[in-house]
Amino acid sequence: MYNYGKRHGECNAHICRYLTGDYQNTQNKWALDIKAFLCCLNRYKQELISNGINQLTKAQLDKYSKRYDEIITLGYKQNKEFKSQYCKKEEKKLLNRLVKYKENHLLFLYDFSIPFDNNLSERDLRHVKNKQKISGFWSSMEGLQNYLDIKSIIGTCKKQDIDFYKTIFDIYEGKPVAI
Repeated sequence: MYNYGKRHGECNAHICRYLTGDYQNTQNKWALDIKAFLCCLNRYKQELISNGINQLTKAQLDKYSKRYDEIITLGYKQNKEFKSQYCKKEEKKLLNRLVKYKENHLLFLYDFSIPFDNNLSERDLRHVKNKQKISGFWSSMEGLQNYLDIKSIIGTCKKQDIDFYKTIFDIYEGKPVAI
């Protein structure tokens, strides 16, 4: 995904799962600290949005960035003290990833239109993967495109609380629809 532009937000729900796993393996407190920090920032962002605020000040962003770095520094310190070589190596990979993609993990703070996670995107694509697993393949590109078009119409109608049966019926009848 990093080859498709500069503004790629990491899915922080995935990172939170990795941090939980790391804590279960190492009992290193930094993992819970950064997870709590990220989740707290997300709740704070949602609170600001509900109050009509759509961005943070530069001073706030700098303060949160600095705190992120402090927790990561603590993580490296705790990692050095850990005994198990395998867990130590895996934890260091996670720490390195958190450093390398820091801007991507915090992008949801810099741009309030970017979500904390990509769970909605994954849910929207799950049905395609399930159908592929059951059928094993798509018999034609045209069939795949038709399936995706219909699923897209149904999904859009559900999100906008529109009767998708009527919408699809109107499309097949040649009537114009606005969704």
